[in-house]
Amino acid sequence: MHKTIKTFLCIIFLSTMGSKSAFSDSPSKIAVVDFKKLWTSLSAIENLKQDLELMLKKYHQEFATIEASLRKENEDLLMLANKSTKEKSEISSLDKRRDSFEKKVFDIQKKAEKAQKSVNKSHGDAIDKIKKIIDDVIQKTANDQKIDLVIDNRDILYRSSLLDMTNLIRKEVEAKTKNIRLKIENING
Repeated sequence: MHKTIKTFLCIIFLSTMGSKSAFSDSPSKIAVVDFKKLWTSLSAIENLKQDLELMLKKYHQEFATIEASLRKENEDLLMLANKSTKEKSEISSLDKRRDSFEKKVFDIQKKAEKAQKSVNKSHGDAIDKIKKIIDDVIQKTANDQKIDLVIDNRDILYRSSLLDMTNLIRKEVEAKTKNIRLKIENING
């Protein structure tokens, strides 16, 4: 129901746009962009997906190796604890090794958290950059072609294909986003 009202109001607005504007003597120009088609057709978006998969695979492999090492160390500590003769020196040594092990686990958890934040930030920054480029290209194209209104295709029931500038926008956005990739941060540093 809400979408129907929104579409109806959009149609009324559009019908008044084609007539002489109260602010000028020329009719208003309208264009349509299919943002979903634009977004899903950009190679930069596909590149980001691939980068994300590679980055997550790299981190997973790195942390799997560390996890295996920690498991082995934990098993060794448990064996030592079971063999311990309960002498003060052995208990003290075992406690120090346990403390050291717990610190390693804590540090690895922090490292994993840092890696996740790095991935999220890099992905978010790349997406924001692409969105900004899309917005800039639409504004520039609209200004260059003296278009008064650009509407997302989702809000329109019918339109002439002559109004669609999705491919024009896509070509320029594609050229400006082709080198956007995820920045892989070294989590060891």
